[in-house]
Amino acid sequence: MSLGEGFFQNSWAIWVVIAGVLLVFGEIFLRRKIHWVFVIRILWILMLGWTIAEWTKVLSKQLSQPEALHILIDRSSSVFDLPERKKNLDLFLEELKEWTSSRKQPTRIFSFGANVQAETFDLKGNGSLKTLLEPVNQVLKDQDGSVILISDGLWSDYARLPLPTYAVQIADQEEKDVWIDSVQPVFTAFLKNRLKIPVTIAQKGFSGKTVKLSLWLSGQKIQEVEKTLTNPQVTFDFNYFPEKMGENIFILKVSSLAGELSELNNETSFRVRTVRDKMRILHISGRPSTDMKAWRLFLTKQPDVDLVSFYILRSINDIPEAKNDELSLIPFPYEELFSTELEKFDVVILQNFDFNLYFQPFYLANLAQFVRQGGSLLMIGGDQGFHRYRSSPLEPLLPFEFNGIGKFEQDPLSARVVNQHPVIDGLDFAFQIPQWRGYHRLHPRADSTDLVRYSNGIPFVSLRQIDKGRIVTINSDESWKLQFQPMNSAPVFNKLARKIVQYLTFDPEMDPERLISSKWQVGKSTHLHLASDQAVDWKISPLLKAGSKMGVSFKNEREIDFEVTEPGVYEVKVSNLPDAFVFETEEKPWREEWKNLIHDNLKMKKIAENSSGKFFEFDDRKKIFNQPLSGTQIVSASTESWTAASTASSWAILLLTLFFMCLDFFIRKKLQWDG
Repeated sequence: MSLGEGFFQNSWAIWVVIAGVLLVFGEIFLRRKIHWVFVIRILWILMLGWTIAEWTKVLSKQLSQPEALHILIDRSSSVFDLPERKKNLDLFLEELKEWTSSRKQPTRIFSFGANVQAETFDLKGNGSLKTLLEPVNQVLKDQDGSVILISDGLWSDYARLPLPTYAVQIADQEEKDVWIDSVQPVFTAFLKNRLKIPVTIAQKGFSGKTVKLSLWLSGQKIQEVEKTLTNPQVTFDFNYFPEKMGENIFILKVSSLAGELSELNNETSFRVRTVRDKMRILHISGRPSTDMKAWRLFLTKQPDVDLVSFYILRSINDIPEAKNDELSLIPFPYEELFSTELEKFDVVILQNFDFNLYFQPFYLANLAQFVRQGGSLLMIGGDQGFHRYRSSPLEPLLPFEFNGIGKFEQDPLSARVVNQHPVIDGLDFAFQIPQWRGYHRLHPRADSTDLVRYSNGIPFVSLRQIDKGRIVTINSDESWKLQFQPMNSAPVFNKLARKIVQYLTFDPEMDPERLISSKWQVGKSTHLHLASDQAVDWKISPLLKAGSKMGVSFKNEREIDFEVTEPGVYEVKVSNLPDAFVFETEEKPWREEWKNLIHDNLKMKKIAENSSGKFFEFDDRKKIFNQPLSGTQIVSASTESWTAASTASSWAILLLTLFFMCLDFFIRKKLQWDG
């Protein structure tokens, strides 16, 4: 605080002074003779002038303090999650705290990441996944003072700050690191076709070193290569042959090296969505029928189906009344189909087909092997159908057991859905309406699933998983009747046929044991449950090293809520399923903030120069205290006139003035000095 006071703050004060000076001058020099008595007159004139000035003076008060110092602290993960940088940050903040305290320097402390928040020197927050300067720019608008910016320079945007900015690099200058620089984030692959995955890794300080790169799927390493870091960037391709449809999350890992800055950027994830270019289907029908026509019409209208059909119009027992060379029909190429060509198909459909009329049972052994290795089989009944396969190589794979010889009967029966499954979802009513004729005497099989049964318990629609393959059977030659059931959209038959084909080609939408999950977002809960709504045991574990959270388990729960506290890739294991599920958070710092963790001095120098500030390396940080970090700021000012209570000296001077005036008059009269 400073105190200013003075008579001269009055606009008329100068004229009073001029008049007083002229009076004194005249008293001294304009007298006819000089006498010592004039000293008394001059004395009371001066004292009277002083009294007038004292009574008319103005008191002025002005309060001031140093300008505020704005301290901005980078709260990003690239600072908080790297121990060396966090250590440097804590050290510099302690030095700043001591300096501002000793100078009584007013400060405003903020940390910035995705947003700006008020802080103290004792930081409480966690690392942010983004670092934005624009919110900082908004906070500093219309402010005075200067800025100390503490960061590594790894910002997601740029803004010119309105105050002089002194930037301090928190990172050490001799940092070394290896990181995954780029990998295409989303791929579309075709089933069983090679997919090239281009990968670029980068390095600083490790030229000539060798690293291992591995590709992981569902927690299993599927490929590994070694690469020598001959250049700042090294590019190569992984080759992948997808075997299942659907979307998979892969993890790419780079082995760490001694002295590396961090392992945060040694891993990344990416998605591969596998689709079918074409579903290759072999359809063999034993004889023409309405049901055969319905299936053929459906299959030929599917744009994603590559269909090969063989419809037996005459068997070896038929009498055509013509020579073979006079017929246009071609022989049934069973040898090629069930040996060399079989592996080219995804699905084989045997519709009311008696193989005994055309080839030996050992060809069915090839078909059984085809199913076990990942192929699919659809068998549709009829009078030449299921019972012909008793004691054949296919019998152990079928999703039912024969009741006796599996006789084909045609008594009318109703049917109903007995198990829910995506294949028949929404189609329950359609099986209950018709009267069904034409079925085989069968028993349910314990390790298979019957979706629909006849009213007498005989399996109607059944399915079974065999090693890597699948089998679906329809115990009827009247599935065409579904074509005439009421439906708002597509006919029921087309819906059922499409879902069966999707199931047989491993479309994830038809997986009854699929896991249903809400979005995975940091700071929120994700809801998980099985499509079957079974109560199971759960275990959730992070797959990226960046996720420090340990695995979490839940016992015998139908549905769970999992709190996602960190970004990453998570593996979900369910007790009744052999394969784990993998999910990825929507926040992906390994592609953005964590990709290249090497500090950036250029951005920090630019922001300092553009604001008339200065840039400092961490080792030179103490030089910042020699800079003009704070000017003087007037907080308030006020003026007030003199009051009698302000001082007693004015009264004393007034009394003395009156005394000398009286003395002057007395002596002047007695000595007749003016005469």
